[in-house]
Amino acid sequence: MFDNIGAKIKIMAKIIYWVLGIASIIVGGSLIYQGSGASYGGEALVTTGLEIFIGGSLGAWISSWFLYGFGVLIENTEKIAKNMESTSDYGGLLRRNTDKIVENTARSAKNTEIIAARNSLPTEKDKKLKLLIGWRDNNLISEEEFESKKKELLRGE
Repeated sequence: MFDNIGAKIKIMAKIIYWVLGIASIIVGGSLIYQGSGASYGGEALVTTGLEIFIGGSLGAWISSWFLYGFGVLIENTEKIAKNMESTSDYGGLLRRNTDKIVENTARSAKNTEIIAARNSLPTEKDKKLKLLIGWRDNNLISEEEFESKKKELLRGE
């Protein structure tokens, strides 16, 4: 009964338009007919008949626009609600996947930092070279001694 109410309102608007339009034509036409045959006060009946004939038809037509438009509005609102329901599932999925991507990116960055830290640990050669540089900078060995020990160290001897 209440399913697809937008389409039902649109149909109702059409029915009301036709009923009111036909009724105003019939009532207006009959008043014009009675007024044209009357000997006294017929002009008022003819005028009233014309007003009902024209105004009633025009009023029925214009009022049906609003009712029909309301039906269209309800139909479109139902479509939007259905689309929102179907896309909300995708929205939740997208949000969960985005959270996983951020989490994996953070984990990857942390792993990269760990690997970089491991690769930057000084070796025995690095330690010895640093010691030699310190001795040279503090004038504990000469530049010639430094160069010869450095060559020795780098050759692996």
